[in-house]
Amino acid sequence: MKKRIILKLTVIITILTMILTSCTTASKTQEHYTDIKPAKTWVVLMEMNQFPQGFTDIPVDYINSERMKDMFVKLGVEEDHILVKKDDMSLEAVKDSISWLDENSQQDDLVFFYIATHGSWLREKLNWNKLLAPKWKALDRDNKILIVDSCNAAEFIEPFKNEKASGISIAAAGADELGWWGVEEEGLPIIGSIWLNYFTQAVFNKEADSNDDKLITIDEAFEYTTPQVQKYMKEEVFTVAEFVKVWHSIGQYPEKSDGYPNPVLYNNLPEKLVLNKLK
Repeated sequence: MKKRIILKLTVIITILTMILTSCTTASKTQEHYTDIKPAKTWVVLMEMNQFPQGFTDIPVDYINSERMKDMFVKLGVEEDHILVKKDDMSLEAVKDSISWLDENSQQDDLVFFYIATHGSWLREKLNWNKLLAPKWKALDRDNKILIVDSCNAAEFIEPFKNEKASGISIAAAGADELGWWGVEEEGLPIIGSIWLNYFTQAVFNKEADSNDDKLITIDEAFEYTTPQVQKYMKEEVFTVAEFVKVWHSIGQYPEKSDGYPNPVLYNNLPEKLVLNKLK
């Protein structure tokens, strides 16, 4: 009798163990997502093309901020939720833009801040890491995304690497890398930021949906973009001696690499951010 009871208890324990293991595994593998809700999304797009003496102009007719704006509008965000600033990139202008996000959005809203300029402008004129990174950190929102599109871009998101309150931070190039914006006179296929061109396309490209769940997260769009940029740079830019001299002048030889540039993403959000749901 005792043997039967022990046997039954052993079977029950085994079954319970299997069930609990299954539940634990499921909870670990279950994905949690945050979607873009257009009415609760706020966007700042700052781009500088014209510069004062001492800096080189980048004549791309503000195509980068236009591409970003088109992307958000296509995702359903109303234009009055999008603040676009062209060339107005003083310290006060950037602070005002962050304040605009603070004044218009709620705690659980989604806020995006895209800034595109020379890395030297961010470093020398804005003193970004000392004066502006703290203001971005102080913006208390559950879901916030910063995209820096410049040379040495990762230098300017480094303060947010392990900051849970900093949300998602993306740099279009590594801290020691030069970014590339195509201009019309070069005669190359892409005008403007190469990285941004591919990123805004990836958001709507089913090939970026790496797990085939019909959801394109910001991580998937980023991961799809990087090799596209690297391929373009190797085939279109680094094959032109005049262009590659720019890198040689700083001791870099990217034409010998299959992986340049190396954009950076720091994701400190607790849930995956879905940018687009494919039909």
